[in-house]
Order: sequence, then structure tokens, then C-alpha cells
Amino acid sequence: MELQSLDPINRRKMCKAMFVFVVFFIIADWLFFFVYLITRTLRGDVYYYLVVHVLLSILLNILTCVIATRADKDKSGRFSEEQKNYICTFSFFGMASTMSLLHAYFSPLWCAPAIIMMYASCYRDARMQKILLVLCYIVTCFSAVFIIAERPEDLSFYMQNLIVVIVMDTVLFFISTVIQDNNSEMLRLTTEYFDQQKEYKHRLEYDNLTGVLTRPFFQAAADEMLRWARKDHPISIAIIDIDNFKHVNDTYGHDNGDVVLRELGRLMNNYVNDNVICGRYGGEEFVFAFSSGNPKEAEDTLNALREDFGRARYEFMNDRTTFSGGINTVYWVTDFEDAFVGADDALYDSKNNGKNQVTKYMRK
Repeated sequence: MELQSLDPINRRKMCKAMFVFVVFFIIADWLFFFVYLITRTLRGDVYYYLVVHVLLSILLNILTCVIATRADKDKSGRFSEEQKNYICTFSFFGMASTMSLLHAYFSPLWCAPAIIMMYASCYRDARMQKILLVLCYIVTCFSAVFIIAERPEDLSFYMQNLIVVIVMDTVLFFISTVIQDNNSEMLRLTTEYFDQQKEYKHRLEYDNLTGVLTRPFFQAAADEMLRWARKDHPISIAIIDIDNFKHVNDTYGHDNGDVVLRELGRLMNNYVNDNVICGRYGGEEFVFAFSSGNPKEAEDTLNALREDFGRARYEFMNDRTTFSGGINTVYWVTDFEDAFVGADDALYDSKNNGKNQVTKYMRK
């Protein structure tokens, strides 16, 4: 799993949180409105309060929630992942700002935008954090201006709150920066860990010299294929062995022998597809498994590979390289070890009959 996929998860959670807040504040806005009406503590015009502090607040909250949700779910490719992060974050910030500005008489709500700034640290974007801090200062100041204009007799009280909230915004910014740095470091370490795991898995799964599957992984995959062997859908197991490979090692050295093995592995991988897998069984022996249900495919593939291998040329020798092969086609459920026996017998027939040929196993 790519760790950048955490961003869509964070956006999804953010959108869910916005939806919950929309529902909560719709209920709260109406509740406060009716309490003010019943207790007759509402200051100013009732219709003005209803339109600005209730209906407008609800409309803006729903709008920001819709914008964030549509951006997050957009599949058209119009927005990059970074742009989606910004749209969702600033939509959520807009919702918090609406709370702060339209309900400025509750001075604790002035801190709401800063809480969103802290939440946005999950995106590990320093530029976003700085923009949000500036916007926090602006929203806080406007909230103070609005409420002081409405309640000038409480100037001293709200000025004190303004100073406290600005200090809190700054403190929360530094806290969010620390969180962001920790998230970035954790992401780096986790990415390194997953990269190492992929590398270790690749080393275990693929032979380092030839690039084909290692014996354990090939055998596990072949066993799975053989579970589905049927009379009308046979599975073929094949083994090939480089002819006179000991002579190559003794004459030209093991390093040059590795060159031959590496070339054969490269050629083998050219024939790998959804129905064909190959692996190194050991030394100069290699194995194939064919799951297409066509027994002739195995013979055709090995003969084509044999011709490709015979055309290979090497700087250190003029000798032509060849291999012998054996194929066993099974029509019932079995395992690799059992199917391998027949392919190995066919290989020995190829060796005994002059090498550089492919033989099909004939049951006696």
C-alpha cells in the first residue's frame, strides 16, 4: 500500500466530521434561537438574527460541506491530490470561520479555525499551515470587530479575549508544526520500512542471478495451479537443464557460467504471462508451469526458448549453448513434487537421446 493513500482517508474523515458538525450546529442554532425567544434575551431584531445567525450560518455550513465532499469524491481528474487536500481543508476552515464570525459573542469559538489548522497538520504541508495561521488571525480579528461593534460596552472583555485567542492561535500553530514534523518523519521511516520489505520480498521471491522465481515461490505457485488440473483443463510442468554446463564452468570460469545462466533467465522471462510461470530449480535446472489447458503450448514454448538460447552469443566463447527439456502434463489434482517426477523422467530421456531436445513424458 502506498502511504500517500492516507491523504484520501484523512479527507474522508474530515468530510464525515464536517457532516456531523453541520447537523450539530443546525440543531444548536435553532435551539439557541428558540431559547432566546422564550427567555426574551435576544438582542436586536428577531428577523435579522434568524436570517444572519441561523439561516445564513446553516447555508454556509452546508455549502462548505458539499464543496469538500464533491472535491474528495471527484474522479474526473480535474483536481490533484494536493488540490483536494486544500479544498477540503479550507472548506472545513470556512465552516469554523462561519461559527466564529456569526457567533462571535461566544469568544471560545474564535479558536475554532485554529483547531482546523491543527487537524490539517496530517497533510504534512508547511505552506498550508502558514496560510491557515494568517487566516486564523484575520478571522479572529474580524470576530472581535463584529462583536465589539454590536456590544461596545463589552470592549474591554472582548479585547482581552482577542489577545488571548491570538496567543492561542500562535501556540496551536507551533504545536501543529511539531505534529506535522513528527508525521513527516513517521511517514519517512514507514516508507523506508515498506521499501525494505518490498526489497526483501523480491529477494526471496526472485532469483538474484537469473531474475526468475526462486524454487519455494515457484513451487507454491505451481501447487496452486495444479489444484485446478482437470481432464478438460490439464496443467503442464516442464523442466529444462543446460547441456554440458559443467564444461562451460570448467573451461570459462564460474563467472562466465553465471553470464549463461543470466541470459537464459532473461530469455525465459520473455515467455512469462498470466498462464506461464518459470523459476530456478537449482544450479542449471529451471522449471516452467503452464495453466492455459493447452498441452501443446508447453512444447511450443520450450522449443521456441531452446532456439532463442541457441542463438545467444557470448564474448568469452564461440560454443553454442543448448538445453534439454522434459514435460509432464497432468489431468487431475496433484502437487508439484508429484508432477515434477514425470517431467524429470522426460528430461533424462532427452539427455539420453542426444540432448538439445524437448521430450514429453509418456506414462507407462
